[in-house]
Amino acid sequence: MVNGWRIKRKDTFFRKMASYVANSFRNWLTRDHVKDVGCSLRVFRHHCIKNIPIFKGMHRFLPTLVRMRGFSKIVEMLVHHHPRKFGATKYGINNRLWVGIADTLAIRWIRSRFQAGWGMRSPFRLKASASVQ
Repeated sequence: MVNGWRIKRKDTFFRKMASYVANSFRNWLTRDHVKDVGCSLRVFRHHCIKNIPIFKGMHRFLPTLVRMRGFSKIVEMLVHHHPRKFGATKYGINNRLWVGIADTLAIRWIRSRFQAGWGMRSPFRLKASASVQ
């Protein structure tokens, strides 16, 4: 998988800072190290994304989902960022913050329940290993 990494962003300081905080929070909870998950440039091989569950907001977690499928090689490629030419953005803190936090926590939970290749861990095995300690 190739994920874009925007350099010399043509955004306001507030938008850059919000993106930095969101990427840091997401990486901390998912244990990923993707520098710019908001970059829309992504290139996949078909077998990497085959059978990935589709849900609203999944674009934020494609690198995590690909790793969960057992593909560990994710390359980040520097791309140029161009300013918006027309219209105004419809996205802001109010309509992205809480949904993003909830989705990140959900991915963290899903990741703790799955093994590479989408194999579900047995809840009985988890209980047995916890009770042995």
